[in-house]
Amino acid sequence: MSARVKIIANYLPQYHRTKENDFWWGDGFTDWMGVKAAKPVTPGQLQPRVPLNENYYDLSDADAIRWQAKLAKKAGIYGWGIYHYWFNSDLQVLQKPAELLLNSKDIDIHFLFIWDNSSWKRSWSAIHYANDWSPLYDERMLKEKAQAGAGWQRDSDEKSQPEAGDSKQTVSANTDTGVLAELIYGDETDWKKHFDYLLPFFEDNRYIRINGKPAFVFFNIDNGYDTIKKMGAYWDQLACEAGLPGVTLIAGESWTHRHLDYNFLYEPTRPHNFHEKVADYVHKRWIRMRAARAERAVNSGRPAGAGADGAETGAAGEKGIRTGVTSAALERSESMVTLRSYNRKWRQILRFASHCRNPHLLYSGFADYDDTPRRGNRATIFQGYTPEKFMKYLTALLKISSAQDKEFIFLTAWNEWGEGAYLEPDEHCGYAALKAVRSALHAAGMLEEDGGADDRS
Repeated sequence: MSARVKIIANYLPQYHRTKENDFWWGDGFTDWMGVKAAKPVTPGQLQPRVPLNENYYDLSDADAIRWQAKLAKKAGIYGWGIYHYWFNSDLQVLQKPAELLLNSKDIDIHFLFIWDNSSWKRSWSAIHYANDWSPLYDERMLKEKAQAGAGWQRDSDEKSQPEAGDSKQTVSANTDTGVLAELIYGDETDWKKHFDYLLPFFEDNRYIRINGKPAFVFFNIDNGYDTIKKMGAYWDQLACEAGLPGVTLIAGESWTHRHLDYNFLYEPTRPHNFHEKVADYVHKRWIRMRAARAERAVNSGRPAGAGADGAETGAAGEKGIRTGVTSAALERSESMVTLRSYNRKWRQILRFASHCRNPHLLYSGFADYDDTPRRGNRATIFQGYTPEKFMKYLTALLKISSAQDKEFIFLTAWNEWGEGAYLEPDEHCGYAALKAVRSALHAAGMLEEDGGADDRS
């Protein structure tokens, strides 16, 4: 039996102004700011990435979402996996685009929620299961305040709290740990409040269902797994009481292989087994050590790896960190950039999928990936992307999924511009990524006919 596979493209709502963003990173902050400011950190790198016709849209405008949905529909994309940021009963952010979609029934796109169930933190915070959303802006704020003589340190932020953001709550930063927004699951009272918010979405006929039930993704399954299972069971009960057949729970696959009804593989950066986890840990630790050594070199005026007399003593000095190194030189350094092969990663994805025997594990692919706008000279960059390669690899993944009777695959991403992972048109390739998606669906037998994805309306 072969399934007609549907593509869910992950969707980032961080493109509209919120009071939380203003408070944490400065007035008017959205992901576009990092995208516009990005600079190349390796030779020949395509940065900054510019949307076609410089369309830096605002997702507080329903017409922008309507435009996106038309593009996705024409490319054959079934729906979006919209990232969901519910930290606790008193703090939720970036929900405006999803609410606009819910209330605009004419927008013809399916969708589900991917709950990024983690805290948000400053880049220097050591807490686990938390996103350092904008490291470059964290570091810039440190420099600006230090230069202004404000006496602002990493453990003290005396800026007054704003009033309500998207959902009429206040926000604050835990000044001791660098936590901006803390994830607190709470108890059944909190779980019901969350479910009641989700219910109108679940009841919408555009919401994606698996086995007849609305599907909901927990992106970080290891972050309180036992609590997640209890919450999911409670939500399933509440859904039945509300007249739904229940809820299909999906876990973001991790190296621990904890599972819910289904799991999905997030590509291309998440470790999926113990060996990948160890390799990832070792690599990140090495990056942190290099960063700390380089910072010490800047502060001391000596090259990284140098002795007290300034003589170079280690490999770090041979990588371009020299005596008299400046902050500007450090910012241009490539020594902390992670370069990976696009072809190799896709071959790994396809090899794993072709040998997988788990009927409840959904696959994922990616168009391109370069998170320089967020990470600067600590970016991860997959080298070798072309729309033609993407089309070839996606076709193969669709065929494997179909042969294994798996109805959905996920794509990173619809609009992760800060990670260079997007399908939307840009100035460099135009509509090529969207056309590649449609061509792959056609080549894999998922569409009746092929057609262009060019929609300039």
